[in-house]
Parts: sequence; structure tokens; C-alpha cells
Amino acid sequence: MRSRLFRFWLLVALPLGLFSKEAIIPLAEVKPGMQGIWKTVVSGREIREYRLEVVDIMYGLMAPGVPTIFCKALDEDQIHIGTVAGMSGSPVYIEGKLAGAYALGFPFPKDQALIGVTPIENMLGILDFDEDTSSSVSSKPHAYLGAQGPQACMPLFMPGVPEKTIHYLNASLPQLGFRAVSAAGSSAPSADKEAPSVDHIAGGSAIAPVLLGGDFLWGGVGTVTTREGDTLLAFGHPFFDAGPVDVPFAEADIITIVQNYASSFKLPKIGKVIGSLTQDKLTGVLGKLGRKPNTIACTFNLSYPDGSKKTYQGDLCRFWGLSPLIFGGALHSVLTESLGAQMKQTFFMHTRFEFDDKPTIDLEDVGSGEEGVQWLPEITERRYGRLMENPFEAAPLKSVTFDIKVQNGWFDQKLYSVELLGDRTEPGDT
Repeated sequence: MRSRLFRFWLLVALPLGLFSKEAIIPLAEVKPGMQGIWKTVVSGREIREYRLEVVDIMYGLMAPGVPTIFCKALDEDQIHIGTVAGMSGSPVYIEGKLAGAYALGFPFPKDQALIGVTPIENMLGILDFDEDTSSSVSSKPHAYLGAQGPQACMPLFMPGVPEKTIHYLNASLPQLGFRAVSAAGSSAPSADKEAPSVDHIAGGSAIAPVLLGGDFLWGGVGTVTTREGDTLLAFGHPFFDAGPVDVPFAEADIITIVQNYASSFKLPKIGKVIGSLTQDKLTGVLGKLGRKPNTIACTFNLSYPDGSKKTYQGDLCRFWGLSPLIFGGALHSVLTESLGAQMKQTFFMHTRFEFDDKPTIDLEDVGSGEEGVQWLPEITERRYGRLMENPFEAAPLKSVTFDIKVQNGWFDQKLYSVELLGDRTEPGDT
């Protein structure tokens, strides 16, 4: 028994010394009544401090047998706001030592803000999985509902998205622990190609996982717990609990905290991509600053009856379960914007899926009016989902291009008969 305890101590202690220069307070030394602070951003990039008090150590709040330091906020403004989505990962210090990360909370608070803190020892275990995942496709994620506990969903900010697209996405996103929010939460794309400085990124800084970049900039927001060199730990809970991932993350300024009774949240202004999340575990995520994520290039080319053209470009993250939905949402947004100018429109859509080492797939589809706007994204989403779920061989996409010819009016066709030419089909048959 003594030998086992010693080996366990080594597993915990070695990452502390090798990764972080910050002093930590072990979970065994944390007691009810102890007071401390957490660091986070509530406006711009300024990291501020707020006071808290330990209520108790709880087990099973996040998962069976997993400890959580249960705390309550002491500052009046934080008690009024309640727990806040986007503060996940904010470093918590007790007696001046790093204790863990703000991670959990409860919706509909009344005159209190109760905070679940993930112990730092549990987060440091993620470092054991620090490896290159540039060629991996993440496994099927578990639905995880983030910093607001089991009754609320984490907001995904989608600036400039039509309300109908928000409804389209929110028919499925809550099952994955998210909700789409239409908000001016992102900055305009910059023509500056130089890599942004990351010197300001530290424990308490806001970062934004980007699900669809480029002209779209759809993503969430969370907080860095601690950083050493180009490696950081964040969130204090999983993004999806998906294991190895390759999710871009960007720098983020916080515009304000949107307060509501159900669940307050940080409203971000998403900036440039500065790295990639490589591990997504129960107790947090691991990110690499300066690492270029392996995304899918998406291009939407629209041609209108008056001869005008419009192009949208995006970089889609590779994430099982979520990427097809985001993919379909982007197409829905583009088509809905076009339909707003002329309700009676027909879309002739050519889709090209390109792979690194597989033949190109070309598809032709036609959709008219609002039914077409709904159907075309749904069928595209299902096709991409089947590619990701292919049980025979991985088929990683390199790019997807939509060439959409828009014509005024509805084009109807009637099917009068179907004739079966044989009872067997062969590859290449039409």
C-alpha cells in the first residue's frame, strides 16, 4: 500500500513541477471556510479578481467519484449575476496558491452564486495525453452541458445569422449541450496575415473555440486556467469529452456579461485564431498556442439572375457529430440570406467534396423556396455525416465547394412513372 501511494504521488507531483511554475494547494489541504479569489475577464482583456469561499468538497457532481471544490461567491455583483457561462476555466487561488478552475454552476440562482471548482491536480492529468493530433478525427463526443450545470446549454455565438438559421440549428444543438445565439459577438475579418501576439494570454484570459472561421466566425468562449510556454490548460470541464481533437481557438475580448435569470454569459468579440485545442477531457482541455489547426475549407459561390455574384469562405473544424450540423447551418444561412431578397427562388446547387487521397465527389441538387432552404442543408448535413461515420475507411475531407445558381421563380416537376430496369445494380450504373 505504501508503494502504491508513493507512485500515485509521483503521477500528481511530476506534472506540477514540469508544467507550471505556479505554487498549488493540494485538494487534501482545502477545507470548508477557506477564502480565495478567481481571476477572469468581464470587459476587454483586463483580468480582474473576485472573492469566494469554500463550502465543501463534493464528489460525483461532475462524474462518479470525481471531486469538486464547492464554493460561493462573496462579491455582491457576482452574487447578483450568478454563475456565468464563459468563466469556465477561470483560475481559483486559495491562500495565494492555484487550487483549480471555475467549472460548474447552477441556473436560476437566487441571491447566491454557487461555483464548482475542478481541482488543479485533476486537470494536470490531461498533460499525459499531450500529443500531435493533426491527422486525427475526433471520436463521437458525449453531450456535456458546461458551466451552467445539467439544465442549461453553452452559447455558440453566430454574428449576422438570420433568425431562421438560429431556429434550424437550435432544433439539434441543445442535444449536444449548446444553443445558437445570434449576436454581434465577433470582430470583422482582418486582412492582416501576420500571426497575432500571444504574450497577453495567461491564466484568466478569454479564448474562443472556433467551429467555423473565415467569413463566419462562429464559436464559443472560455477561460485559460494556466499557461506554460505554448501549452495551456483551460475550461475545467470538457468541451465535448471527445479525447484527441483539433479545434481552432482564437483570442477574444469580452464586450460585457449578458445577465438573465436562467444563465448569464460572457459576450465575446472573437479575434484571430492563435492555436488549436488538442485534448478534450473530463476535467478540461489542452491547447497549443501557435499550432495551425487542420480544418476543412468551405466555399459558397452564389450567382444571381442579374449577373451579380457573391462568395463566402469558411474554415470548418473537424469534430464528430457537431461539424456536419455547423456545415448545414452555414449553407442554411447563405440560402436564407438570398431568399430574403426574393421569396420565389430556385437554387441549382453543385457540391464538390474533395479529399486528400480519394476521388472527388460531385453532386447536383435543386431546391425551391423555403422548403428548398430547409431541405438542401439537411441533405448536405447527412452526406457529410455519413462520410465522417464511414465504418470501412476514413475519408477525411480537404475542401467542400458549393456553386449555387439562383433563379427567380419556382421550378416544379412531376413524376409520372418509374420503371425498374433490373434486379441488380453494379458500380457505375445510373
